[in-house]
Amino acid sequence: MDKERKREIINRIIETIPGLKQFDIAKRAEINPGQLSAWLKGKGYLSDEKEELVVAAIKPLVREYSEKSKRDFMNDLQREIAELTATVENDDYVLGDPITSITTPFYVRRDSDKKLVDVLKIVDDQLISIIGGAKTGKTSHMKEAINELNLIELKSINTLNKDNDIYLWIDFSEFNTKAADEHVNIFRWIASLTKGGAISKNSVLMDADDFTEWLLNNIELGIGKKCVFFMANLKALWWESGDDKLCYFKDLAKGLHNFHNEKVRKPKLKQFRLVFEIERSHKMFTDIDLYSNYSSESAIFLNYPFKIEMRNFSTGEIERLMDKLQLTGNNLINAIRNARDLYDGHPILTHAFGIDIKRRALENKEEFPLVTKALEMVLSGIERMKRKHNTVIKSMANLSDAEGAVDKINQDYININDEILNQSEMFILKETGLFKIEKDKFSFSTTWIKNQIMTALSSEQNNSES
Repeated sequence: MDKERKREIINRIIETIPGLKQFDIAKRAEINPGQLSAWLKGKGYLSDEKEELVVAAIKPLVREYSEKSKRDFMNDLQREIAELTATVENDDYVLGDPITSITTPFYVRRDSDKKLVDVLKIVDDQLISIIGGAKTGKTSHMKEAINELNLIELKSINTLNKDNDIYLWIDFSEFNTKAADEHVNIFRWIASLTKGGAISKNSVLMDADDFTEWLLNNIELGIGKKCVFFMANLKALWWESGDDKLCYFKDLAKGLHNFHNEKVRKPKLKQFRLVFEIERSHKMFTDIDLYSNYSSESAIFLNYPFKIEMRNFSTGEIERLMDKLQLTGNNLINAIRNARDLYDGHPILTHAFGIDIKRRALENKEEFPLVTKALEMVLSGIERMKRKHNTVIKSMANLSDAEGAVDKINQDYININDEILNQSEMFILKETGLFKIEKDKFSFSTTWIKNQIMTALSSEQNNSES
């Protein structure tokens, strides 16, 4: 076959097979990507030997990407069928728990859901942070990615199938409980989750300094495969008492710093992804300036990673949820309007409200018990806010007689040009889902939310005074 015909066929294969790139072929054939690109454009030269390497690389790649495309299509189809057939017959909703199954009517596919999946498939960043306030869907977002990517759970490094993409789920709330009793090292605890021993003496995971070597020596991955560590409930590493409130946070940050710094020198680390959820309104981060020794540690979570920000439900997402809950008539219309106007689509408040409406219709009740509980969960984040933030919020809520009240606040909003809060602080508050930024104004998301915060803070203030 002449060279021109060969180039024509290869270019058509690349255009036809979803996801297949020139770079993949060059990597498999072990030739320079720029040289291959120039040759495919008819502007460069490849030796006969390299042409054969390219041809040999294409056949298995076409098979792999074709099978992947079929899997993705079937997964999307099954997901849509499950969403279509979901009912509220089995009302297993637990307030505050992650919504992890697409077959439940409480699941709403959000615009951000696809983003993490795409990032894990395409972006080269090894550190990925999912940022949002309390109960905005961060954990559900990670669980959805696991479902969609068909990752195989890493249960034992001794029985690892290196031909699969794998994941390890790490819930730091479990470590918090265990550490309180046994004062265990956080990295030895992470190693224990895999239920496997070390392959060599150099791969024992004892502390932060061993983390990268442990990854490389214990977790063997096939070419093009990934291992994703999903880290949930990072805020559990904050301790309310003790001499060092951030000791476990510091240890974890040191290990991630080592990983981040070593990935250039050790290319195999690029097969690993570390995904963690961040609640920047938690005082682990808002009080970080009180712990100046940890400013560099916080950067590994806040500055270096690829960031995915959770947002309140859009009107379309609210409509999909209420429709899946099988609300009809005025119940449906009122639920959509109130979820938007009262709660601004805050995920847990919207879920709770929709289910309360459904149960009211079925049981002829008047109460909204789930909304009340959900509100307590959301407002608990306000109590953890830094003193400066609390003072500003109290002033915005018209509690201007509070000690240290901030001037220049025009009733219930802040003119962002007044620099009462800097832009970073405004975005920290906005992430809670309780505040918004529109044009040059920073304000509560809705009047209802303002009134609830005002009531909660007023009560808190009265209790402290008494």
